[in-house]
Amino acid sequence: MHIWLVKIGETLPIDSCPRLYRMGMLAQALAASGHEITWWASTWDHAQSRYRFAQDTTVEVMARYHLRLLHSTVTYQRAVSRNRAWQNWQQARAFARSANRLPPPHLIVSAMPTPDLADQAVRFARAHRIPSVVDARDMWPDVISEVLSPAKRLVAWPYLAYMRRVLRHACHGATGLTSITEPFLDWIVRYAGRPRTSLDRAFPLAYSEPPPPSEAELMAAREFWWQKFRMRKGDGSSVVLFLGKLNRTILAVFGDVLVAAEKLARERPDVRFVFGGDGDCANELRRRASARANIVFAGQLGIHEMAAVKEMAAVALLPVQRRADYQMSLSNKVYDYLAAGLPIVSYLRGCVGDLLDQKACGVCYDDAEGLSAALKQLHDQPEFRQKLGAASRRVFEEQFDASRVYPQFVAYLEALAAASRSPDGLF
Repeated sequence: MHIWLVKIGETLPIDSCPRLYRMGMLAQALAASGHEITWWASTWDHAQSRYRFAQDTTVEVMARYHLRLLHSTVTYQRAVSRNRAWQNWQQARAFARSANRLPPPHLIVSAMPTPDLADQAVRFARAHRIPSVVDARDMWPDVISEVLSPAKRLVAWPYLAYMRRVLRHACHGATGLTSITEPFLDWIVRYAGRPRTSLDRAFPLAYSEPPPPSEAELMAAREFWWQKFRMRKGDGSSVVLFLGKLNRTILAVFGDVLVAAEKLARERPDVRFVFGGDGDCANELRRRASARANIVFAGQLGIHEMAAVKEMAAVALLPVQRRADYQMSLSNKVYDYLAAGLPIVSYLRGCVGDLLDQKACGVCYDDAEGLSAALKQLHDQPEFRQKLGAASRRVFEEQFDASRVYPQFVAYLEALAAASRSPDGLF
């Protein structure tokens, strides 16, 4: 079966040191099942804010697995911006033009976002009477409206209304809808304007563990931490680790971390907070934490440096604003922490809080006092900490390992395609 995957903004297998996300892991699973894959993506590298190529380009990843990269003349630096909206529109039109010059596949899976691209994919599928799936990972445009100031929301209202209309059309026309959690699936089905059916399914984002570093690579990464921050496993420090983008959702609740860090500096001086990653608010976060010697900002880390700091970490931290979309989902950070066997201390509740409570693999906090109390308990009770960490690893292996999740996604797509070819059909 030939399947088109449509998703811009993700890391691609041709990128340097790629860490594949949802579409990349689905592509791997489909290829392993013997299907032919065409992944429509972008020449613009969202993570690095640079072009991969200067024109539309097709790249062979392996036999029967190709990337078709769409070029846009518009670039952007800010995740929510007029230029990004314009680039998204350009690439949706570029997909429509290019797709219509090719033989249709047997099935199309389009990610949401972006609404424009999902809508063009569904339009193509319906025109050629082939099944299509819209897979929701982000709550565009609802979340965009939420993060804008009232004045900017008023100015952006026509564009947000346009996005909602386009998304409704895409969801209504898709054969099936998928998403990353049950609440997220309920949200995207409401855009379709119909009840849920057996063709609508939730599949976790899941996580694919990178190959373990060699002993030489791990030794070099350990040396990085020692030379730069005087940190190494067994040095007596207790590391509270955050890995991810340093954006406004972190900045919004960072005050609790600062207060807890000040309290712990007096009461548990061996506790250190390590923030790995970069983002729009990295400089502001560093400025606010400049007086806290027990908060370290390590910057963007490679996979080996991340492996080394995870083995030093005692606790994983999730200080993320309680935005509606985050409350309804489980992020890549959660899966990363579970795979590392770390207890999670989370400000988020919702799906994350339910998971931590039901599987006993972490705790939630509501304020600085709650955060400092949770960290002191985990610091002072190593057996309790180890119990939570073991539960983290167990729930990852049982529920969120990509090698378990994505074969189920593949089976769903195969059944959908088979149903469309049956005498009764889906159309």
